Amino acid sequence: AVVATAKCPHCRLGLREDIHPTSSPRLGFLYKLSDMQAAMATTKEESSNRPLFSFGVIADVQYGDLDDAKNFSQTKWRYYRNALYLLREAVQHWKKENRIQFVLQLGDIIDGFNTRRKNSENALAAVLKEFEDLPFAVHHVWGNHEFYNFSRSYLMESPLFTAQLGKTSQNCHGKSDSTKDLVEKEADAAYYDFCPHKGYRFVVLDNY
Repeated sequence: AVVATAKCPHCRLGLREDIHPTSSPRLGFLYKLSDMQAAMATTKEESSNRPLFSFGVIADVQYGDLDDAKNFSQTKWRYYRNALYLLREAVQHWKKENRIQFVLQLGDIIDGFNTRRKNSENALAAVLKEFEDLPFAVHHVWGNHEFYNFSRSYLMESPLFTAQLGKTSQNCHGKSDSTKDLVEKEADAAYYDFCPHKGYRFVVLDNY
């Protein structure tokens, strides 16, 4: 699990891992003027270093209710069932952080071998259950394993198409995303954008 935070653009643009702001000094009437001015300057500096927003990132969960086996190239062992527990640990970490605004799930959430057992829908339900009742949105990206398991039309109607769930908050044009608008642009469009903070735009691509 990764936690990323965006710094104030007035300080330095970019992303960095975990920023822990220190507590601001208390100001009191007993401070001398010089001490108060120094304290106010410190408070302003600390405030500018606080993250504008924080989000989690996870990719390649590739869960399956499958026995452990070698990977496609026979070079490493795959622990398919254990992937669910690792996802659960990541979700618990984000919830404990209590400052995550959204999560990016970057694709391949279940493994392609689920199709051999005709267990794709059950595997997907199992991983999506781990994201239930979260206080933040989860934005899903489709990878090749999604298409090993499902058709495009299935994915368009599934929880893996975040835009159609109405959980994208405000898009970058100041209005809520509309599935109808997306479909009018392109019959099978599965892309959208969202802005978690002024000056920051995330574009969720349809790579396939």
